[in-house]
Amino acid sequence: MQLQRVGPVKTSDPENHPRRVLAENIRFFKNHQKQMYSPCYRSKGWPIGSGGTESGVNLVNKRVKGTEQFWSRRGVEAMIALRALRLRQDGR
Repeated sequence: MQLQRVGPVKTSDPENHPRRVLAENIRFFKNHQKQMYSPCYRSKGWPIGSGGTESGVNLVNKRVKGTEQFWSRRGVEAMIALRALRLRQDGR
């Protein structure tokens, strides 16, 4: 659906009205167009998705959220730091 077809946002439109939601999404994509140029980033070998981060979160969750495991905040932070050191690929 195009914004022209639904018309401009009206001041009486509630926050979740389709016109307002559509206008906000269009504005977001226009404002962030330069950050979304995937072919350029891919050609440089840069990651363009969140898969690496999500995978890391899953690894940490498996370690600290196992059954019958109870962690203090300090203990979890120490375990995350150790796990990150082990997974590093930069030789440190």
